[in-house]
Amino acid sequence: MSQTELQLDTLNTQNLQVMRVYVEREDVARVTAKAAAKEAAKATRSKEEAASDEESPSAIEAAADSFDSFDGWLDRIDQMPEFSADELTRQHGQLIALGFLQFEISGRSVGLRYKISTRGRKAMDRAVAIAARQNVAESHRNDDTDDLDVTDDAEFAEAA
Repeated sequence: MSQTELQLDTLNTQNLQVMRVYVEREDVARVTAKAAAKEAAKATRSKEEAASDEESPSAIEAAADSFDSFDGWLDRIDQMPEFSADELTRQHGQLIALGFLQFEISGRSVGLRYKISTRGRKAMDRAVAIAARQNVAESHRNDDTDDLDVTDDAEFAEAA
């Protein structure tokens, strides 16, 4: 992979901030949709099998998968304290241009919706891995300096 390709697959700090919000929103939407799907599946199975024994958790999971309504599309992030409206629009444009976000226009009532692309997910995974390595390296540096016995120059001179 060339340096240019690597740079195009890397999120800058501002892109990363916006992508993190989308990832958090996506995670919440998935959990919420899954919980709603389980409840719908339970209600449906309860009606269908009112006379049967207890429902098996795996049957509820399977039914919930068929009810899962989350399609990965998220409403546009309109505000972030870190960015002006114009800067946030610019960040969205960059993320779309780099292929990290996909967008769709979904009518007047919803407007623009965004989805994290496969490329965006990979870039986020790389960014998280890099941050983790940096945190580990920083932790090791701190551990190494904690082990040093730093003495006052005067005390060192007296001992010598």
